Amino acid sequence: MNLQSSTPAAQSIRLTCREGTSNKEYRAQLVASGDGWVLRAQHGPIGGTMNDADKITTPVVYERAMREYLKLVKSKLAKGYVTSDEVVAGLVDVPLKAFDATDIRPMLLHPIDDDELDQYLLDPQYSAEEKHDGERRILVVEASEGGTAVYGVNRKGVRVPLPETVDAAIRAQIGGNVKGRTVLDGEIIGETVYLWDVMEHEGRNLRPEPLVNRRAVLARLIATCDNVKLTRVALTTQDKRALLERVRAARREGIVFKRNGAAYVAGLKSSDADWHKYKFVQSATVRVRAPNVGKRSVRVEAKDDEGNWRALGNVTIPPNHTVPESGAIVEVEYLFVANVGGALYQPVYLRERADQDEGDCVLSQLKYKGLAEAA
Repeated sequence: MNLQSSTPAAQSIRLTCREGTSNKEYRAQLVASGDGWVLRAQHGPIGGTMNDADKITTPVVYERAMREYLKLVKSKLAKGYVTSDEVVAGLVDVPLKAFDATDIRPMLLHPIDDDELDQYLLDPQYSAEEKHDGERRILVVEASEGGTAVYGVNRKGVRVPLPETVDAAIRAQIGGNVKGRTVLDGEIIGETVYLWDVMEHEGRNLRPEPLVNRRAVLARLIATCDNVKLTRVALTTQDKRALLERVRAARREGIVFKRNGAAYVAGLKSSDADWHKYKFVQSATVRVRAPNVGKRSVRVEAKDDEGNWRALGNVTIPPNHTVPESGAIVEVEYLFVANVGGALYQPVYLRERADQDEGDCVLSQLKYKGLAEAA
């Protein structure tokens, strides 16, 4: 069934998410009601009690209801949900490619504070890398008899284009030398991608293997060039401290610690995490509440645990950036939040984030000036 059709027809879908520690499902139904259509939804743990989360309760015309239905499904796919093979009443199988969604999800970093830093500098089981200030970018190379496809995947698992220079460099290095699917993990800044891991090699899943083994495979596949670089790794305490000071002196974002024997597990583990990030300054993903009329600044906000949007103050937009519109998702650097309910202190606008959505704009990501104040 074509979901883009304007012919009125009921829709229903069940999606599940088992990324990281998640074990949840989401259901949505577009159904006729009176003279119009409503959009119903439910969410909850897989196999558990479902809670109502209806989106449209007052009947509207079909075209508007369908737009909201598609928007809802797309947002869930981007957050790591997948369609289920289980057939439920009126289930419509939404083709993932229609939304540029993939089956690939990145392993995420667990933040640490100053009091935890020495633990990872001293532990020989952990190595360190520089944390690059760009956007997460997974590179996929799919080689078949019909040719080679190269494309990027963002942190939400959505397919995105690569700069032509990066595409050409990857094709030149490995495009004709591999078979099946090879998946590399890294960060992109401008027209340069920094790579640090390999998740699949020629169709073989390397995620369960130790990080040191995956690094060895990556080193055999990729050589540093102008547009593709391998992230340097510090193994000893002395080298890790030198990296920390070098990155700090260069006023870069921070460093990352990874357990050398760790498997690659998609998502973020809140406990027993194997990848950690230490940042010299804080950054947050927030939503633009509204531009300030007549000024190059915007008001920003984030959601609390109950889903209510809370103001976080104003952020000035530099002259070399376009002032983002209301509802835009942006990244802002800041020192701290002075107190619960307060504004970001000394915020600096970084960029719009097309790879983030409203689900990432949460108060829980913020760092407060002191634990007592945050409590």
